Amino acid sequence: MFNAATSTGLGSKLHIPEGIRFECTRCANCCLSWPVPLNEEDVKRLTSALQCSEADLPVSFLSPAERKAGLAGFSRALEKRPDGRCSYLDGSACTLQGLAKPAMCQLFPYAFIDTPTGTFVGLSFASTGVLHNSGRLLDEQSDQLIGVLALFRELFPNLEEETIKGFHSLQLIEGVALTYEQFQIIEGPLLSALAEAASSSGCGAIKVLASFHQSIAALVPKDLWRSRLPGSEARPRQIDLFILDALARAYIDPNSKADLLDDWQIAQSVSNHLQSPPNGFKLQIGSASYSAVQFLDIKLGSLDAACENLLARFLYVRIFSKMYFGPGFSALSLMAGLGHLTVLVVLIRLAMKARKISAIDPDQKETAEENLLWLAAIVRQIDGKLTSARYGANTRAMLEILFLDQERLLRLIDLAA
Repeated sequence: MFNAATSTGLGSKLHIPEGIRFECTRCANCCLSWPVPLNEEDVKRLTSALQCSEADLPVSFLSPAERKAGLAGFSRALEKRPDGRCSYLDGSACTLQGLAKPAMCQLFPYAFIDTPTGTFVGLSFASTGVLHNSGRLLDEQSDQLIGVLALFRELFPNLEEETIKGFHSLQLIEGVALTYEQFQIIEGPLLSALAEAASSSGCGAIKVLASFHQSIAALVPKDLWRSRLPGSEARPRQIDLFILDALARAYIDPNSKADLLDDWQIAQSVSNHLQSPPNGFKLQIGSASYSAVQFLDIKLGSLDAACENLLARFLYVRIFSKMYFGPGFSALSLMAGLGHLTVLVVLIRLAMKARKISAIDPDQKETAEENLLWLAAIVRQIDGKLTSARYGANTRAMLEILFLDQERLLRLIDLAA
């Protein structure tokens, strides 16, 4: 269960994740709260189809921060109605379908990333159809995917060359070069294990990540590891909580669900705590705070099959599409990218523990369906944030340094066990 590769007719092979399905469920969730960026061609099609002027369109201009977050080719966005629904949504039907549907709506939920060995297909787990793995297998839809890729090429004409160039400048950790060929050898066992986890109720995804981390760590020169940070009195386990807290606020705080991710706040939060380590620091999840001891006292073990499958598919698709390090995510090294992605999965499991700790009746168990619905909602939020995340120099440097502690990821994974 690796991928099916097919010729695109666009100069590269298209690599499609096997075992992954998608068809639109017509739930209209992507028409709620998610911004729809428009380029000039979109605006022209809308005014022509609707026979109106640009001034009559319900649009707003994108801010510099929004354009920086992967939307450089777009100038405006469709405004939502007061109820948060798209202005062109009728019930659950798009009134622009087949008429003047914006290009970004046509792309959703697909993403593509170019590498020296071809173009890899990714998917957004902000989509209900992707979350529930509904519909036909992707490798049965290659003709449709090639058409969507052609649209992607039109929208981002200079991205292919730039991205491939980035894959020729990978790093194992910051300052240690990694060739793309070396990366492929390293990645192979991880994809095999995640693919197996995504197709069964066996080994959990979190265990797969722990094993992969150990295999990468074995390649890092021993003299580059550090458990103490110069200039900070914080202990390693305190720093673990600082990282978790900053990323929890950025990715899973329900109050920031619709906000554009601000990576400066992540770096600033961790930096402040490192300079003046607070005593008795607790990790805030939702409206409550928890100590490391509280999390260690509760063991989740393996989740039910449907939840494990969702987490494994989320990781498999993001890692298959290379959207967690290097050109796929903020130019992070492989170690820092893996660390960042693992922390997000750790946070999901810690949020599950927090629900158990704060439950009014600890003996009352939620049904498998309730657990899956809750998990789907949090994975949707995290993936939506990841899509727009572009880490600046300070945040990248912080992550590179913090994941030079050889035991950090293993401690975090143990906390979420």
